[in-house]
Amino acid sequence: MKVIEYLKTYNETLNKDNLNDADLAVFAQISYFRLDKFFENKKEFTFSSHATLNDLNYMTSPNLEAKKSLKLATYLVINKRFKDVEITNYHPVFSTKNSIQYASMIFKITNDLYVIAFRGTDISINGWYESLMLSYSDSIPSHIEGLNYLKKVLPLIPSSARIYVTGHSKGGNIAQWSFLHLNENEQKRIYKVYNFEGPGNREEYSKFSNYKLSLKKIKKFVTSDSIIGILLFDNQNFKVIKASGNNGVTQHSIFSWEISKTTHSLVLVDFLSKSAIALSLAIDKWLSEYSPSQTKSLIDSLFTFLTSCGIMTQKDFTSNFSKKARNMFNKYQKANSKEKNEFSKSINTLLKYFLAFRFTSYTKLKELYKKEPTLFSRISSNK
Repeated sequence: MKVIEYLKTYNETLNKDNLNDADLAVFAQISYFRLDKFFENKKEFTFSSHATLNDLNYMTSPNLEAKKSLKLATYLVINKRFKDVEITNYHPVFSTKNSIQYASMIFKITNDLYVIAFRGTDISINGWYESLMLSYSDSIPSHIEGLNYLKKVLPLIPSSARIYVTGHSKGGNIAQWSFLHLNENEQKRIYKVYNFEGPGNREEYSKFSNYKLSLKKIKKFVTSDSIIGILLFDNQNFKVIKASGNNGVTQHSIFSWEISKTTHSLVLVDFLSKSAIALSLAIDKWLSEYSPSQTKSLIDSLFTFLTSCGIMTQKDFTSNFSKKARNMFNKYQKANSKEKNEFSKSINTLLKYFLAFRFTSYTKLKELYKKEPTLFSRISSNK
């Protein structure tokens, strides 16, 4: 079953004993909801107290999958597991100038059970720009925001409480990065960190003195055809979710993930697909050939081009797309030859690597994937 059916059929009150990975994926998805107006005059929010259709539309309309998000929200209002969970310390930050798109919140389930969630990339181009900064920087603005948030809110939670940290996509990356950069005493406060389909980083986490302790607490999940979740350096100690859809883009969505009707946990499969490993190796090999400044230049050029064409959110790619496509083509044609040649060469190189890995045997790819982190020593040396 999928997450909507999960909320529809599993209606037991949430507690320490029955909180599972599917619940933590739901909390990660809730972090995408726009809750700003509900915190204008209040310090807490529950779904059971905001059940009007206007309220639900308001909180879910900015999502790329708005219809599915709205349906999810309607069940959150009545589901015993989630309807009375108290959301506090809602902290959204958005700044085009500072290249940050971020939000975090606390879910108080009971007096002894809390979940802290970090929002992933939203539909804004600004959000996607910040996410791509991971390809050339060891930290992004949301990392610093997330770390400061954890340091601020951990003392507010009872010392006897069990604390989980969760996030999807960039939110999962923020959850993991922020946790790893806490001091040892702060890390001890956190029971587990759940990173759903969050990309890795350029930074090698193994350099931390408490790395082995940290790994015991981090639970990373990706899908079999993952694209986002397997990018860049990670500990690669992940579980693979069974998901519908025949590519990593559709599988990236929580709405595609399979949940067991009997155990109520995420359904897992053995390992990544051949195409997922090939793409991961291709992108990492491709990045290893560029210095951080070169990578930044490529990304800056791409986003300057998109914004000049009026592309400010992902929805702009589907709204009146034929007109925008013509505009993008015309602007590309007017770009100088050097810029076009560099961009074409870069894309062709990535494609060449992907095809080379794609036609490598699955057994060989698995062996290469074990050695993938060594690519990042070359990336670091290009600074």
